[in-house]
Amino acid sequence: MKKIICFILSISMMVALVLPMAVSAAEETFVFATEEDYAELGVNIATKAEADADTSLYNVDGKVVNFRASTSPAAFKGATDERWLIPGWGNAYSKESSLYLGSNSYDMSKVTSITIDWLANKAAGKTNVVALTKDAAGTEVVAIANITELDLAGNMAEKYTSTLTVTDATYNGPVYLYMNAQTRMFLGNLQITVDNTIGDTGSDNTGSDNTGSDNTGSDSGNTETNPETGDFGLIALAFAAVSSIVIKKKKEI
Repeated sequence: MKKIICFILSISMMVALVLPMAVSAAEETFVFATEEDYAELGVNIATKAEADADTSLYNVDGKVVNFRASTSPAAFKGATDERWLIPGWGNAYSKESSLYLGSNSYDMSKVTSITIDWLANKAAGKTNVVALTKDAAGTEVVAIANITELDLAGNMAEKYTSTLTVTDATYNGPVYLYMNAQTRMFLGNLQITVDNTIGDTGSDNTGSDNTGSDNTGSDSGNTETNPETGDFGLIALAFAAVSSIVIKKKKEI
């Protein structure tokens, strides 16, 4: 009996370990915020002086268009360890920028949150567009934020956060981060949160094979519980709980 109790406790511990894993697999947040993140996507890490000397640093193989990555500007009042995607600016540069976020597919029907931080020059009455798109040119938008609150206290001094709204929940595929700015803007800390349980109908457990037609209560008069049978019944239930959690986790990944 003592061995059985220990076994049940060990199963309970397994359940306690597996359950958080299943929950964490249900929701994922993809973050692009560090020099390592940007470099992995092909963005050149370069200062303004380096980029002014070689403007080709802003463009890499069609996957990076008018972006470099660097530290915060001198006017910024926040943390010095922030890293930003910085477009070239001025007559020699396009006002549009884009960055391919890799081959990972994003099911927009399961995306629950898209946020991005930004710095900008003040420009009342102008609009900067930040979007996730299917293409580098920004013609096929799947999520967007129109940033109009640009009557700021100073140029590049404060960090703000905007939320993008999903506009095409049918899309499932790779995306670009796209910006069309009427005033100079830096982007950073893009976060895309996906809930993999959305749309999970549990169709594997319809109950269609469990009609109960062969068991209409023929054992209903058996009210006495066999101690040994009861113990093994608990073990069976514990195994069932673990199995169902493991199966669920595999479906949600």
